[in-house]
Amino acid sequence: MTRARRRLLVVATWVSYLLAGGVAATFGKLAGMPLFLICTAGFCLLTRATRPYGLGMRKAESAHVDERMAGVRTAALARSNQVLSLLLLVAVAGWIPRAATQDQEQYQFWGALLIVSLLPNALVAWNEPDDPGENDREMTNLVRS
Repeated sequence: MTRARRRLLVVATWVSYLLAGGVAATFGKLAGMPLFLICTAGFCLLTRATRPYGLGMRKAESAHVDERMAGVRTAALARSNQVLSLLLLVAVAGWIPRAATQDQEQYQFWGALLIVSLLPNALVAWNEPDDPGENDREMTNLVRS
């Protein structure tokens, strides 16, 4: 997957979650369900796109990751921990509005869970350059069709 497609996937995943919450809050839970499904699909695709870097793998599987990819993974985890620490500080300081209803609490909970679980993958997908052979494969596929 090219860098541009990975970045589009990151943006689409985050935006679909934000829109799903807004639509669900305005029109009801069922109205936001298609956007939640898009968000879930984006989550799955991002996890798959960053799997070569060992994100989400068990220790035995991640033993086959080379040193550069392990460094990328470690840097992404470190950066995501910094961002999460900042978000936690903002939440503790009270700058995030408190949820008034149970639906808003659920939305905030699932949003926090999405951020915690997807942030390292999103950072890798956003920052990693294209695979050198990726453009060659795409051009070959275009010529064949």
